[in-house]
Amino acid sequence: MTFTGNGWTPKPFMVPLPEWTPEQLPGYTEAKAKADRGESLTPPQRARVKRPRLRRSLESLTAERDRLVAKRDALGGSGLPDDPGALSGIRRMATAADIKSRARMDRELDQFVAWSQRIAYLNGRIARTD
Repeated sequence: MTFTGNGWTPKPFMVPLPEWTPEQLPGYTEAKAKADRGESLTPPQRARVKRPRLRRSLESLTAERDRLVAKRDALGGSGLPDDPGALSGIRRMATAADIKSRARMDRELDQFVAWSQRIAYLNGRIARTD
């Protein structure tokens, strides 16, 4: 048994089993009939819909940034630094006995950091839009 094209001859243990012929495989007759009619044997691919890229206006970016700045300032963290590492040091200053206070502070710091990162991203988008 020699494969044409590259001249490679398989080892003797690679010979197909003699009891299996293509006609005995399940679904062979239907596939052969489809191929003879010229139909495709693979299912058709679903057409991909390419959505147009949504470009945000300068006004919408500025409005979202102003809304987030107001929310961040209302959180009471306007005096806090934007650096997450410095914020984690503030959390450690709470007493160990005041667990509820520490949990609330953790949530507020996480929210403050998330809003600060989003504001920085929006400032960059606004600067690129100008």
